[in-house]
Amino acid sequence: MKTIGPFKKPESIFILRRIDNKVICENPTESYGMTMDRLLELVMDDVARPAKNISEQLDNLFQNISRKEFKDALNIVNELRKEIPTDPDLIQAEILLHKKVIVCEIYNQKKRACQF
Repeated sequence: MKTIGPFKKPESIFILRRIDNKVICENPTESYGMTMDRLLELVMDDVARPAKNISEQLDNLFQNISRKEFKDALNIVNELRKEIPTDPDLIQAEILLHKKVIVCEIYNQKKRACQF
């Protein structure tokens, strides 16, 4: 996930709302360090990733990686690539998965601890 670049202070962000045929300009109470997804949720009053099954699959993916269930994680990655090939969370998970697989392969040369 990317954090906000130049928009670090709430006064740099303007939220326009229409209330009773008037346009109201507001600043968020906080924004520093927010991801772009979270900022969009704040501004648009909506969730950044509306497809619940995608969010659940990403959650399952990271859980499988943390449990060292790499085959299951790779299956989820392959499925998600069809739906969201350039999603930052998916890319982050793929990098983490490959990193953990490499570490486990090195570790397995000495002991058997990771499942493949």
